[in-house]
Amino acid sequence: MIAIVPGEVGASAREESKLAEAQSELDEADARMTDLEARRDEVMPKVKAARAQSDRMGVRADRAEAAADSGASELRAARNRAADDVASARDEHDEALASWREERGWMLAGAVFLLAALVGSLLWKQVVSSRAVAWLNERSRAQRSVLVGATAVIGALVGLGMMGGASTGVVLVGGLVLGLSLGIGLLFFFAMLAANATEEGQPPPGLASRTDTRARQVAAAVAALGAATLLVAATTLSEPSAPEFDESELALARTGDPLDDPTPALQKLLNRAEASRERADVTSDRAADLEETLDSLAGDIGQARFAVNRAQEEVDRWNAAVAEPDPVPDTPPPPDEAPPDSSPGCDPNYSGCVPEYPPDVDCADVAGPVDVYGSDPHGLDADGDGVGCES
Repeated sequence: MIAIVPGEVGASAREESKLAEAQSELDEADARMTDLEARRDEVMPKVKAARAQSDRMGVRADRAEAAADSGASELRAARNRAADDVASARDEHDEALASWREERGWMLAGAVFLLAALVGSLLWKQVVSSRAVAWLNERSRAQRSVLVGATAVIGALVGLGMMGGASTGVVLVGGLVLGLSLGIGLLFFFAMLAANATEEGQPPPGLASRTDTRARQVAAAVAALGAATLLVAATTLSEPSAPEFDESELALARTGDPLDDPTPALQKLLNRAEASRERADVTSDRAADLEETLDSLAGDIGQARFAVNRAQEEVDRWNAAVAEPDPVPDTPPPPDEAPPDSSPGCDPNYSGCVPEYPPDVDCADVAGPVDVYGSDPHGLDADGDGVGCES
């Protein structure tokens, strides 16, 4: 026989109150989770749309930057070609100008040399009897050879060095020095031979007979003709003309890196690429913000789901408590257990002195553990094993 101990009606009311509280918490948690899920469902399409837009804008920005890079590369190649063409044309002109100067220098050197031969042929007698030749005759033959040869060689070397100069005047002076050095050196060489013959009692070459005179005259005529020809050729040799360039080609060759000095067309491509990249960055930031919001909602939904599960467990527990109240058998307590305290103000459902219900007390308000003999109106025996406040 199952008996209902006193206080059972109060215990059911308390359990129903706890059930109502648990159900209210469950409803609130469920409503919060439903609201969070609705917000998540609202944000997810926005995230997908923002990410798709960000991807599209990124592709456009990449294409615009690729077009700008391609335009810069093409312009850089065109500028390099223009610079190479201008430099090559100028180098060719410099080489032609140097060749022209050198040719004029050699022509002048040959003309001066022939003029020296012309003067020597016409004035051979005066040259042989000149003070310079007389002074040389006072020296030994070795000294004469060294003086004449060294003077001619040094003068020729100086002339050759000047003919490699970078200006037309220097080259012409070098040709003049070279021609004079060789001509005068050769003239004095023959004059020394004539002086040596005179010292030995022989007639000097070029003055011995009428044949010598005619030979000198022919040599003079040939020298005069050759000198005139070379002088005319040197003066009429046309200077190479400077290369001509279009102003656009020169301007293109003078500019530096295209990115430092872009053309209007390239600047347009660069502006388009920069604007596209800015729009791509904006859409990417917006997509990142929405994704962050979605992640936050996912975390909140997880917490709300946990709260719903806990509230559901409480509801289930109190539902079970309401549906199946704890019966108490109509038998005396075992002899090894202490009887409930029947002192005034003590609840007869517990051992020891637990205050009567209501008001509700917790384990912190009693000295546990306590044995439960009745319906446990205070809810001290949570696991239903007949002992409350075990820990």
